[in-house]
Amino acid sequence: AAGLDSRSQAWWTSRPAIANVTPAQPIKIAVMGFANNPYWVGIQNGAMGANEALRSKNVQVDWMVMGSTQDVPGVNAAVLAAASQGYKGIIFFITGPGNCPVIQQLSAQGIVLGVYNTLQPCVKDSGGLIDIAQAQYQAGLNSAKELIKAVGTKKGEVGIITSLFSAPGAEFRRTGFIDGLQGSNLTPVNKGVEAKDSAGTSFTLAQ
Repeated sequence: AAGLDSRSQAWWTSRPAIANVTPAQPIKIAVMGFANNPYWVGIQNGAMGANEALRSKNVQVDWMVMGSTQDVPGVNAAVLAAASQGYKGIIFFITGPGNCPVIQQLSAQGIVLGVYNTLQPCVKDSGGLIDIAQAQYQAGLNSAKELIKAVGTKKGEVGIITSLFSAPGAEFRRTGFIDGLQGSNLTPVNKGVEAKDSAGTSFTLAQ
């Protein structure tokens, strides 16, 4: 839970333990994300671990990939598809406030929704149960601090590769990083370039 936003930290510390109750009917939960860089391996492993922990409780947890494009329409379509497959709990990578109408729609149907990566006030207002993310602007500041410490007194330029300028979480981290470099010997080459959350594209841009 280290590094979480304060609201996420409060949820984490107050989250209930696994109840000693086995549902009469099987329950399916979908954990949804992408698969275009190593970040997702940890999310997928977490979903698999949850499935192992909950299997004896008559609960099935499945990892689902939401396609290749991280945008609001694609995520909305994937979440609606999961709901149509009978998942009673869905936690997914939120791409912006445009996902909240789907949260509201499905919550009204009795499906439990949760999101991760970026805090969006509309999640709670729409009936979402979980909204968990790191303190993203602070994460950017911390990254700049560690880089400054690593280079010492050397002067130089820094390239910035971000996921998407339209992704709120990535923007908080990018701007926090730029602000964190102010007053140091390091100067950003520019305000950043997009890698579309692709490990391959990030490697190419870094070269």
